[in-house]
Amino acid sequence: MLDVADPIEKAYRLEISSPGIDRPLVRRSDFERYAGHLVKIEMAVAHQGRKRFRGTLGGVEGDAVHLRRDDIRGNEEADVCWSWKTSRTQDWSLTDELIAESMRPRQACRA
Repeated sequence: MLDVADPIEKAYRLEISSPGIDRPLVRRSDFERYAGHLVKIEMAVAHQGRKRFRGTLGGVEGDAVHLRRDDIRGNEEADVCWSWKTSRTQDWSLTDELIAESMRPRQACRA
């Protein structure tokens, strides 16, 4: 389309990139898609007296995200639920499973 319409008068190089495997989770569908993967979550507002959690991302029910923690101290609860809207940052724990999941759409397009 750019070659046909030629909206840019000077020479240019078009670069296209994806948001990447380590992009933050921002939509409900992001939390649903990556259920079962290891994540680090930082909350905008403290939840159960903490702002940081690490563990396996569970499913989503309504606005509630489930996380099975692997950073439990003492007699803390292993399962945590919170509204996905209150998460500020999410860092992926890069695993073979996450890489395989991120490659699926690309493989489907090449077939």
